[in-house]
This record gives sequence, C-alpha cells and structure tokens, in this order.
Amino acid sequence: MFDRGAAIRRAEEKARVFAGDFSDIPLDLDALCAAREITILRRELNDELSGMALVEGGRKFVVVNSRHHPNRQRFTIAHELAHHEIHEADLRTNIHVDKAVLRRDGLAAEGIEIKEIEANAFAAELLMPRKLMGSFANLDLSDDRAIRVVAKQFGVSQAAFTYRLMNLGLA
Repeated sequence: MFDRGAAIRRAEEKARVFAGDFSDIPLDLDALCAAREITILRRELNDELSGMALVEGGRKFVVVNSRHHPNRQRFTIAHELAHHEIHEADLRTNIHVDKAVLRRDGLAAEGIEIKEIEANAFAAELLMPRKLMGSFANLDLSDDRAIRVVAKQFGVSQAAFTYRLMNLGLA
C-alpha cells in the first residue's frame, strides 16, 4: 500500500520544479517542452487513445491525439510530461500509452495505479498551480459561466478545473 497523499504532493513538487520560470497562465506547453528538449507530436489517433510518452534514439517525445479537444490535448501533454519527469527509467525500455486520461474508472479510480495518479497530479499542478487556485476557493461550482471563464484562462476543461478545486479542498 502506498501513501496516496504523499505521492500526490511529490508529483506536484516535481511539476513546480519542472515548470521552473514558466509561470504564464495559460502555461505555454510548446515553449516549455522545447526548453526541456521534449518534442510534441500531434497525430490523429484512435479516439480512445489520449497520448503516449516515449524515448527513441535518446530523444524524448510526447504524442497527443490531435482529434481531441485542445483543452484535453493540453492535459494529455502535461500528463505525458509527468511520465517523462517521474517515470523516466520506464520509458527507456517501454512506450507509455494512455487511454482516456481524465476518466475516473478502473485502477486509477481505486487509487491503485500509482503512476497514473502521479501523472494526473503533476499535470493538474503544471496547468493549474496550487498557489493560484486558492483565489478561486469561493467560486460557485453551480455557476457554469464563471467556471467556464476561469477554466478558459488556464486552458483547461471545466471538468478539469472543477476536479482541481475539489481535490485541493477548495470546493
């Protein structure tokens, strides 16, 4: 058994370090990846496939499904960056493939698949930093318009923004 809270805190800290001086909202993932020498490949993939993280010939790649909504693509890219940053040793011998990153089913929902929990926490922190989320603590989650406006500022879906508020205990 693992300490879920500790794993999430470690992943969030790694995201803060990974982001470094990149603090604009919405985060410029293309520039961040370029600075970290990670190539983003946008490809039409099977609809169930969100993205992949791989290392080939010493080069790091994130593959994202270009058919998905741009907000979902952003979360997928951030999620795959987590696999590069946290699970790099695994990528030396395997391609990591993710299906439906934001769905709360299967092992991730049960809190069993630690790598996916870490990757989601890293992605959430990268795109919606904890230090900025506190100012939205009193946001009415039933106000779709307000949630939509703020989520758009971060370049994430309303669902991702709402989950982040709830996971931080701010909603």
